[in-house]
Amino acid sequence: MTLVHHELCFGCGRQNVFGLLLDVEETAPNVISGRWFVKQDHQGPDPGNAHTALIAAALVEAMAFAGGVEARLACFEVEVQGNVEVGTFVDVEAGAQADHVEATARAGGDQLARATGTLSPWRSP
Repeated sequence: MTLVHHELCFGCGRQNVFGLLLDVEETAPNVISGRWFVKQDHQGPDPGNAHTALIAAALVEAMAFAGGVEARLACFEVEVQGNVEVGTFVDVEAGAQADHVEATARAGGDQLARATGTLSPWRSP
């Protein structure tokens, strides 16, 4: 089953044509796997490559799902290790244990980025 926050979510929403359209599923308890396609609109300051903030957004989205519906990221850190070219599928995986969560992004078997974060309970305003 594909997970979706809501249809207009920037990360996973199926109706947000400007978003990542990240397709994720739970592959084990508190483990999320998915992928997104780097579109032309995802370019950053380096022509032909994804903006690093979008790589971070994909990792944050996966970590949020791994944490479960009652948790949100309180803080996170992302280390980008390589460029992601337009026209590339990027695979993401995230896992959570207690209040700690980690994620990786890969393309063609190469690790492109990793992220770590801390979860906190969700509080509505």
